[in-house]
Amino acid sequence: MYRKIDDIRKVPLDQGKVREFVAPYERVLAAAQQAIADVGLTIKETESGKDAETVILAERGITALSWGELVRVIVQGSSTNSITVRVVTMRRFMLNLTAKGDFSQAIFASIHKILDLDF
Repeated sequence: MYRKIDDIRKVPLDQGKVREFVAPYERVLAAAQQAIADVGLTIKETESGKDAETVILAERGITALSWGELVRVIVQGSSTNSITVRVVTMRRFMLNLTAKGDFSQAIFASIHKILDLDF
Protein backbone atom coordinates (compact mmCIF):
# COMPACT_ATOMS: atom_id res chain seq x y z
CA MET A 1 0.00 0.00 0.00
CA TYR A 2 1.34 3.41 -0.99
CA ARG A 3 0.54 6.09 1.59
CA LYS A 4 -0.30 9.70 0.83
CA ILE A 5 -0.12 12.87 2.91
CA ASP A 6 -3.81 12.42 3.86
CA ASP A 7 -2.94 9.13 5.56
CA ILE A 8 -0.66 10.80 8.10
CA ARG A 9 -3.14 13.64 8.56
CA LYS A 10 -5.73 11.08 9.73
CA VAL A 11 -3.56 9.66 12.54
CA PRO A 12 -5.16 10.64 15.89
CA LEU A 13 -3.62 13.86 17.23
CA ASP A 14 -2.60 12.22 20.51
CA GLN A 15 -0.40 9.63 18.73
CA GLY A 16 3.35 9.84 18.26
CA LYS A 17 6.53 10.31 20.24
CA VAL A 18 6.42 13.27 22.62
CA ARG A 19 8.97 15.69 24.01
CA GLU A 20 8.49 18.78 26.18
CA PHE A 21 10.51 21.96 25.63
CA VAL A 22 10.69 24.88 28.04
CA ALA A 23 10.78 27.90 25.75
CA PRO A 24 8.25 30.31 24.25
CA TYR A 25 5.81 28.74 21.79
CA GLU A 26 6.98 30.81 18.79
CA ARG A 27 10.62 29.84 19.40
CA VAL A 28 9.78 26.14 19.62
CA LEU A 29 7.60 26.35 16.50
CA ALA A 30 10.39 28.05 14.52
CA ALA A 31 12.91 25.50 15.84
CA ALA A 32 10.61 22.62 14.84
CA GLN A 33 10.27 23.98 11.31
CA GLN A 34 14.04 24.36 11.02
CA ALA A 35 14.61 20.89 12.52
CA ILE A 36 12.33 19.33 9.90
CA ALA A 37 14.51 20.83 7.16
CA ASP A 38 17.70 19.90 9.02
CA VAL A 39 16.80 16.18 8.97
CA GLY A 40 16.16 16.24 5.22
CA LEU A 41 12.39 16.60 5.10
CA THR A 42 10.31 19.00 3.02
CA ILE A 43 7.36 20.77 4.65
CA LYS A 44 4.23 20.23 2.54
CA GLU A 45 1.58 21.83 4.78
CA THR A 46 1.39 23.91 7.93
CA GLU A 47 -1.91 24.44 9.70
CA SER A 48 -2.43 26.60 12.78
CA GLY A 49 -5.31 25.40 14.89
CA LYS A 50 -6.90 26.38 18.15
CA ASP A 51 -4.92 28.63 20.47
CA ALA A 52 -1.26 27.65 20.36
CA GLU A 53 -1.30 24.53 18.19
CA THR A 54 0.34 24.01 14.80
CA VAL A 55 0.32 20.86 12.69
CA ILE A 56 3.17 20.45 10.20
CA LEU A 57 3.07 17.76 7.50
CA ALA A 58 6.35 16.90 5.82
CA GLU A 59 7.83 14.27 3.57
CA ARG A 60 11.05 12.80 2.33
CA GLY A 61 10.95 11.76 -1.29
CA ILE A 62 12.17 8.62 -2.96
CA THR A 63 15.85 7.77 -2.46
CA ALA A 64 18.03 4.89 -3.58
CA LEU A 65 16.98 2.92 -0.48
CA SER A 66 13.46 4.15 0.17
CA TRP A 67 10.10 4.95 -1.38
CA GLY A 68 9.97 7.90 1.02
CA GLU A 69 8.49 8.79 4.37
CA LEU A 70 5.73 11.00 5.74
CA VAL A 71 6.10 12.92 9.00
CA ARG A 72 3.63 14.89 11.10
CA VAL A 73 4.89 17.28 13.76
CA ILE A 74 2.47 18.91 16.18
CA VAL A 75 3.61 21.83 18.33
CA GLN A 76 1.23 22.50 21.23
CA GLY A 77 1.50 25.35 23.69
CA SER A 78 0.05 25.69 27.15
CA SER A 79 -0.47 28.40 29.72
CA THR A 80 3.03 27.71 31.00
CA ASN A 81 6.25 27.89 29.00
CA SER A 82 6.23 24.10 28.52
CA ILE A 83 5.63 23.32 24.84
CA THR A 84 4.75 19.81 23.66
CA VAL A 85 6.13 18.53 20.35
CA ARG A 86 4.65 15.29 19.00
CA VAL A 87 6.14 13.43 15.99
CA VAL A 88 4.64 10.61 13.91
CA THR A 89 6.53 8.95 11.03
CA MET A 90 5.09 6.64 8.34
CA ARG A 91 6.80 4.81 5.53
CA ARG A 92 5.17 5.73 2.22
CA PHE A 93 5.26 2.09 1.11
CA MET A 94 4.43 -0.22 4.00
CA LEU A 95 6.70 -3.05 2.83
CA ASN A 96 9.72 -0.76 2.38
CA LEU A 97 11.94 -2.13 5.14
CA THR A 98 14.91 0.12 4.26
CA ALA A 99 12.95 3.34 4.86
CA LYS A 100 13.78 5.33 7.98
CA GLY A 101 11.16 4.21 10.45
CA ASP A 102 11.25 7.13 12.86
CA PHE A 103 12.37 10.75 12.50
CA SER A 104 11.32 11.77 16.02
CA GLN A 105 14.69 11.47 17.78
CA ALA A 106 16.51 13.37 15.02
CA ILE A 107 13.86 16.12 15.06
CA PHE A 108 13.92 16.38 18.87
CA ALA A 109 17.73 16.53 18.93
CA SER A 110 17.74 19.25 16.28
CA ILE A 111 15.16 21.30 18.21
CA HIS A 112 17.32 20.99 21.36
CA LYS A 113 20.35 22.17 19.42
CA ILE A 114 18.52 25.10 17.82
CA LEU A 115 17.09 26.19 21.17
CA ASP A 116 20.50 25.63 22.76
CA LEU A 117 19.02 23.48 25.52
CA ASP A 118 20.86 20.92 27.61
CA PHE A 119 19.76 17.29 27.38
